[in-house]
Amino acid sequence: MTTTTWTTLQLILSAGVVVCGALLTRGGSDLVGVLMIISGSASIVVGLRAMAVTRRVERQHAALEAGDAPTHER
Repeated sequence: MTTTTWTTLQLILSAGVVVCGALLTRGGSDLVGVLMIISGSASIVVGLRAMAVTRRVERQHAALEAGDAPTHER
C-alpha cells in the first residue's frame, strides 16, 4: 500500500473516532467523548499535513527526474 492509501485510511478511521466521541458525548460520557473528539481531530490534521508533504515531495521528485531546477516551496 502506498503512503497516500495509509493516510486515507487514517483519515477515515479518525473521522470514525470523532463520530464515536460525539455519540459518547450525547450519551452522557462527556470526558471520554471530548477526549475522543480532540484525538480524532488532531489525527485528521496530522493526516492532511502528511498528504500535503507527500504531494510536495512527489512534485519535487518529478521535477528532479525531468531535469528541472528544484523549487523551494514552503
